[in-house]
Amino acid sequence: MLSSHNHDITQFFRDRYPNEFVTFKLIEYKGNVSVFVFYFEEEKHLGKTWNNVSGNVAGLYQAELTEDFDVWNIYMFYLCKSEVSLALKYKIENDRFSSRKIILDNYDEEISDIGVNDIINEHITNVDIIYDPEETKKITLSLDTGTDSAIWDLIKDMALKPGKQSITESEQILSQIAQNIKNEDQQS
Repeated sequence: MLSSHNHDITQFFRDRYPNEFVTFKLIEYKGNVSVFVFYFEEEKHLGKTWNNVSGNVAGLYQAELTEDFDVWNIYMFYLCKSEVSLALKYKIENDRFSSRKIILDNYDEEISDIGVNDIINEHITNVDIIYDPEETKKITLSLDTGTDSAIWDLIKDMALKPGKQSITESEQILSQIAQNIKNEDQQS
């Protein structure tokens, strides 16, 4: 088992995943938040590796944590240079074992501490969000939330439980929804 010391964790993942491991950060944010960042050149390699990485985090790191907040606040960012299919994104990001998993595909930025901190700010701490109540009042939703919208028609036909329809069908529906939203945004 690994101690929760940053160096031990970093060294373990650097040795085990020398081409993929980027960094580990322990952030004090209403408790300890653990952040693991991995980088993959191709979707295929991500698809083969992510589950093993997640298992190592759970078995060798998470199992040693004693505080509930710490146990339930582990984030794994999978950066991928290539595009990741909606099906694989859905599979990884909706996997509830051990940690919250987030995929950032088409990632072509230089990987640096600043970039990693920006990712953490955007997805975890949200310190980059400036809340202005007056601006909020001005924002109008472009998406019709009624049940008669074209997007609703697509969503109601989508099975959310695995096995109810094929991944290809789900991916097609999600693509249609994304396209409808883009079209609505262009019209407004």
